[in-house]
Amino acid sequence: MTRRRQTIPTIHISLGKGKDAKTMVMSFATSKKRRKLDHTEWDRDESIGKFQRYLSRRDIEGLEAATDALIRLDCLGDALKDCLKGQRPNLRKVESLLLLWNARGLWTIPRTLKRDLFLFTDAIRYFAPQFTGDGLTLYRGQSRIRHENGIYGLAWTSRYEIAEQFSTLRDSPGIVVKVDASQDMIVVRVRDHISTRKTDPANELENEDEYLLDPRKLVGSVTAVH
Repeated sequence: MTRRRQTIPTIHISLGKGKDAKTMVMSFATSKKRRKLDHTEWDRDESIGKFQRYLSRRDIEGLEAATDALIRLDCLGDALKDCLKGQRPNLRKVESLLLLWNARGLWTIPRTLKRDLFLFTDAIRYFAPQFTGDGLTLYRGQSRIRHENGIYGLAWTSRYEIAEQFSTLRDSPGIVVKVDASQDMIVVRVRDHISTRKTDPANELENEDEYLLDPRKLVGSVTAVH
C-alpha cells in the first residue's frame, strides 16, 4: 500500500513584474483538529478506566471526554479517588489535572463535586511535589451567601483585582474574601506546573496567579474584604 503523503498548505507571493518577478513561497501549519470522542455509551467502569488512562498520557481531549462521561454517570468523585495510586510525584498527572481544572474549574467540576470538591485537590496533592513556598495573603471572588455559609472553592489568587473580577461572575451578589494562607493550606501554585495565558505574569489583564487550596483547612480562617 502506498502511504499518502501529508501536504502542508502554502501561500505564493509574487514580488515585482515581468521577467524580474520573484515568487516567495510561505508554508504554514494549520491548527490541529480536535478529535471527537463519543462517550455517550461508556459505562461507569469504562469511564473510570479511560479517565486514568488519559490522565497518565496527558491527553486533555480524552480527559475532558472521560470527565463528561463521569459527570453523566455521577461518579467523578469515584474516579478521582480511584486514581490515587502509582508513582509519585508524577508531574505529567499534575499537569493533566491542572489543565482539566483550567478548562472545567470555573463551573463544571465545582458544581459536580459540590461538598466533595476536596477530592480534586486530594488528587493533585497526591501526585504533586509538596508546596515549599511561603505562606501569603490570598483572595477569592465568590457569592456572599456561600461566604455566610462557610463554603469556599479551591481557586484563590494573590491579586485582589482578579478576585474582584470573579466576584461579579456569580449568580447572586458577590464578595471578595481573603485568607492568610499557611504553607500547609496551599496544595499547588498553578503556574509552577502549567503555562497558559492565565499564568503569564506579563499578561497584566488575565494573569490570575492562581493557587489551589485545601477547602477543609479554611474553616474559621476566611474573612470578608468587602
